[in-house]
Amino acid sequence: MQCQQRRAAVIGLSVALASFGIIGCAVGDGSGDTNPITHDTGSGVDSRVDDSSGGHDTNVDDSGTKPDTSTGDTGSPDTTAVDTGVADTKDAGSDTADTADTTIVDSGKDVGPDTADTADSAIADTADAITPSDALSTCVNKGFDGPLVTFDFGALAGGEASATAKTVVSGITSGTLTRSTGTSGLTATAGSGSFNSSSWGVGSSADKGKYLTFTVTPASGCLVSLETLFVDVKSSGTGPTNGSVGTSVDTFTALGTPFAKDTTTTVTIGGVSGKSGAIEIRIYGYGATGSGGTMRVQNTMTLNGRLD
Repeated sequence: MQCQQRRAAVIGLSVALASFGIIGCAVGDGSGDTNPITHDTGSGVDSRVDDSSGGHDTNVDDSGTKPDTSTGDTGSPDTTAVDTGVADTKDAGSDTADTADTTIVDSGKDVGPDTADTADSAIADTADAITPSDALSTCVNKGFDGPLVTFDFGALAGGEASATAKTVVSGITSGTLTRSTGTSGLTATAGSGSFNSSSWGVGSSADKGKYLTFTVTPASGCLVSLETLFVDVKSSGTGPTNGSVGTSVDTFTALGTPFAKDTTTTVTIGGVSGKSGAIEIRIYGYGATGSGGTMRVQNTMTLNGRLD
């Protein structure tokens, strides 16, 4: 009886130990056979070893398809690319008023300054002003700079109505030298070897109604610029004490620097450049002390300038 109780206790302890996975020892079951108790090889997950039975093993490298953000981004657009757009190279000429030039070079300019360019784009200029430096000039004496017209009074008696120029350069024509006429004009007076006149102004400034005059006109295709007038003048005791030169370019408004009587002088002519039409030159005398006083131009008188 005691033996059976001990056997039952051993069996119960073995079952209990087996349920906790503890290795048991072989004991008899009373029938002469040995009943071994072995390791538990069940299907539970053993977290101590690599789980190769389909469970998720968090201890191994994940070789899934997650994007690798450490590699270079080869996508587009690439904002570092060089901008190869067309640069605005503007005109090669001297445009001082171009306000809308685009990206095309204006290659149709002439060599003169552009005075009418207001919206040059890709079309060649057709509104450039013609200047003396234009290569298209057809002047027969282009580039001449020197004596344009010369009068020689050596053979005159003084009282002639007019005097004709002795020499005139090619590319220009000259009118005769005459006096202002009318009630306020000059009076022809004898004076050998000169072109002589009386009735000059008595005031301290030029009387615009009393003058000697001649006109020059450039030939077709030529432009004239006036530079100086060489004069040899002589007055009587009551004649003009001063003289001045003016031109029709400014309607005889701005007279040149006054010159004194009884002098040989070269007077500068200003404001007459690149003109294509007729230009009148006037010589004024003033400061006379009597209406009978005379002033003559004698020997020679020369107008100097340039043709283009």
